[in-house]
Amino acid sequence: EYLFGSNRRQTVFNIKEGQYDLDYIYHQRNIYNGTLINGYISSNRLDFGSRKLRLSGSVKTILNPVRINHSSFQPFEDSNGNGYYDVADYPRPSGVDSIPPIAIETLLKDQISPFEYAFGFDLELTEMIHAQGELSLWSDLADKGTKLIFGLNQRVVDYRHLNMGIIRFARVLPRIWHENLHFRAGIFQRAYELENQSSHKDYAVDYKINDLGISVGFGVKFGVTKNQIDFGLNLINRSDSFSSDKLITNFNLGISIGDLWFVKRRVKK
Repeated sequence: EYLFGSNRRQTVFNIKEGQYDLDYIYHQRNIYNGTLINGYISSNRLDFGSRKLRLSGSVKTILNPVRINHSSFQPFEDSNGNGYYDVADYPRPSGVDSIPPIAIETLLKDQISPFEYAFGFDLELTEMIHAQGELSLWSDLADKGTKLIFGLNQRVVDYRHLNMGIIRFARVLPRIWHENLHFRAGIFQRAYELENQSSHKDYAVDYKINDLGISVGFGVKFGVTKNQIDFGLNLINRSDSFSSDKLITNFNLGISIGDLWFVKRRVKK
């Protein structure tokens, strides 16, 4: 995977001088890129009698850590209050074009270095009922002393996700109406650790979030191409380093649509 992108940050300082109300604007721009590599493995060699067990795993790591080309532009006085740099502002652009002064360029290396691994299983209890689970862990291996200077507050440096559930799949060739239905239920736990940008009692500490939840849902298959519409409900108890617990309700609606492509080949004469 090749990661690339850019973002801009604008900081406005408002200063009142008597009857004058002036904005001083400071622009920053970041262009970033990096390369990741993924690996996957799965096996269905294990079984318990007639019950099949599929195991899977994945690893995601870096080839080139994310680096950032940072551009910092000279602040200017927005004299006419239009929010961008033009000939009415101070300092005035050179010539007739509204070209800002040359930016100060900085190359920041090894800004983000993600590493992730995951393990999962799928145990076939019956033809239609499966027990599934997954554990995934993600962390940023970049130097914790490195400070990102573009607008990211409390970036995630560690993440853990664990879920287990029971799924009843719809039958491939349903004989009665309820065999078109797909049911699922499970429990999950998520934990985030955010960079120590939060202040607690005048000193910086790591900010952690923990989610514990249950999920239920069902889907309905329809159409010749086995389209499916899904409904899901998550109830999540969230706690963090400073606040009391809170209950989050999340409702999901999704649809998957298939299509048939008929290719007709003409016989050459």
